[in-house]
Amino acid sequence: MAIRICEASLLDQELRHLDQALQSNGYTSQEIKRALHPKRTVPETSQPPPVGFASLPYIKTVTDRIGKLLKRHNIVTSFKPTQLLRTLIRSAKDPRDPLTPAGVYRIPCSCGGVYIGTTKRSIKTRIAEHERCCRLLQPEKSALAEHSIGDPNHVINYDGTTVLSTTSQNYARLHREATEIYKHLINFNRKEEGLRLNNVWYPVLKKTTQKAPNTLTSHSSTPTVHRMSQAEADADEATPLSLPLRHNFVPREVNL
Repeated sequence: MAIRICEASLLDQELRHLDQALQSNGYTSQEIKRALHPKRTVPETSQPPPVGFASLPYIKTVTDRIGKLLKRHNIVTSFKPTQLLRTLIRSAKDPRDPLTPAGVYRIPCSCGGVYIGTTKRSIKTRIAEHERCCRLLQPEKSALAEHSIGDPNHVINYDGTTVLSTTSQNYARLHREATEIYKHLINFNRKEEGLRLNNVWYPVLKKTTQKAPNTLTSHSSTPTVHRMSQAEADADEATPLSLPLRHNFVPREVNL
């Protein structure tokens, strides 16, 4: 206040008077100097908003360098641990039946073939419906019933059901089901069911195909391999696509 209102010719005299008055009241010389000559804060320069955010698992000497590179491009980086405490401690809850959630499942047959299915409800409920269709001789409602009723030597192993994916999102389930059907060479799924993959996925999926198990027994009929014919593949390639991930949906006949 004295610096602002005092005349320049009397400023030094006024500052000496303030120094003596403050020292007589118990203030140290360092405190008086800090009060009379405060540090000037440098105004922060306005920065453009970040162009993006990145969350990376923290790996020593690796993630730090990646974070510095992203910072140069105005990308905000946050780090997260590679292991969480909940992954190291056993859950106190009772174990849940793996067939309870919705998702994609695989049911094997004694002939070596498999059935790939999906449902938005509980997988356990859908398996019970397959069993009922087989018991009531309703092949039009279930591909499993059609497969087992056509040849009584085929025994469906319901206890060997495997959950391939647990997701309730409709598109994610249909895409995973179509992928698993193509990966399993021997299956007895109906060709008209489900989602039809685009040809751009086939070169990648061919590297992950699963062959039939070694326990394949000889029966009067064998499962058919549902693959796209060459004429259908040529017709699919001739269809213009705006994005490589577009697919064509085909209405289902089975009520899920």
